[in-house]
Amino acid sequence: MPMEILRTGEASGADLLLVVEPLKRRAPCPRLLPARKEEVNALLQLLLAAPECLPVSKVASNIGFAARSLRYWFPELCRQITAKYREAEKTRITVHRAEQCRRVVEIVQQLLEAGEYPSRRRVNAFLRMEHMSLAQPHLLDAYLGATTKGA
Repeated sequence: MPMEILRTGEASGADLLLVVEPLKRRAPCPRLLPARKEEVNALLQLLLAAPECLPVSKVASNIGFAARSLRYWFPELCRQITAKYREAEKTRITVHRAEQCRRVVEIVQQLLEAGEYPSRRRVNAFLRMEHMSLAQPHLLDAYLGATTKGA
């Protein structure tokens, strides 16, 4: 009946609401059974306590879920896993940058010991062999610090 009213153009607000309602009312279908939910919860707790860190996307793919599903069913655990992963990444990046800066200082010292001037081109030539460049700000700072100490 609501479809006939819409075709003729004689519809009130209540008739339009009848048309907009869903055709079927479905019961909510849980995608994660309680037993499986407890199992995944325990696994996420173990991963959170482990010393290694993985992003939620990798954890989800290893378990067989989408990352979005894990974030839906376990929001607090996923926040904790993400925070732990970000902190580990910051630490890893800091250590990596310190090693790179140490290597720049070594190259400058080697050039000075060889009696050569450690120009940017010479230092960059050595750095390119190790997939680095003085274009990175932290490496340029290390280079400038090493050349002022060496002079």
